[in-house]
Amino acid sequence: MALQVGMIGVGALGLAMAEGLIAAGVRVTGYRRGPMDDLVAAGGVAVGSIAEAITGKDAVVTCLPDEAALDDVLSRPGGILEHAGPGLVLIETSTTSVEEKRRQAGRLAEQRGVLLDCPVSGTPPMMRAGRASIFGSGDRESYESVLPILKAMAGRVAYVGDVGAGTVLKHIATMLAGIECVAAAEAMAYAERAGVDRAAVLEGITGSPVSSVIIEMRGKMMVDREHGRNKGMGAMAGFQKGMVLVGEAARALDAKSPLLTAATETYAAAIAAGFGGDDQSAVVEYLAGNKP
Repeated sequence: MALQVGMIGVGALGLAMAEGLIAAGVRVTGYRRGPMDDLVAAGGVAVGSIAEAITGKDAVVTCLPDEAALDDVLSRPGGILEHAGPGLVLIETSTTSVEEKRRQAGRLAEQRGVLLDCPVSGTPPMMRAGRASIFGSGDRESYESVLPILKAMAGRVAYVGDVGAGTVLKHIATMLAGIECVAAAEAMAYAERAGVDRAAVLEGITGSPVSSVIIEMRGKMMVDREHGRNKGMGAMAGFQKGMVLVGEAARALDAKSPLLTAATETYAAAIAAGFGGDDQSAVVEYLAGNKP
């Protein structure tokens, strides 16, 4: 019998995860407040309530934009906590604070359910290409029980510890991706000032000891100058919110993070200059002095 998964929050990233599940033969039942024609077109089932999405499923996946949305789907009348039966495994993939993941895990445990903290590192196109990562954390036995589901959603899945550890890894991934993107943009802007074409910079750096997946991926977007438009990429404004969240977590731990601070401020300036709707690779245009 095919596995059955309920998915709450079928946005751009959630849809990419659902498509991976459906391709692996998993029956996906989705819920969101807007139309779900895209999920139905992919082979999923759209329902009109959280109760329908989670009842009788092998696991439930939540992919939500922020802490408020996560609290809402858990706490609202008709929400997850109201309908969670004993043994429910909730695969929570949203980006939040560590404290919020642990708080919600505790609330679900009172219902004899299990929350697995499993945030995603990667964009929707990376998810579809099998290049995204899931950082799994929480009860190890429950994690092992849903591992086929996790592997169907992402190209790389790693167990990293107790609830909250996954979110720490996601924060680190956000930190590194944000800093590396600004570094690549700064290098591209410098090259242009020196009379060297962006494409030449990317060709010279790709595969060299100083390169990385982030630099090469965002570097290509900087060369193409499209910055994710019409390609299902997230917006710089949303990414910068994640950088702010990580900065707050670092300061709470008195962890020194000067590069994180500088990168976050650079994105804020680029957003103020009008690039907030583009992928974060558009920070190169701000640094180069270009207009949106």
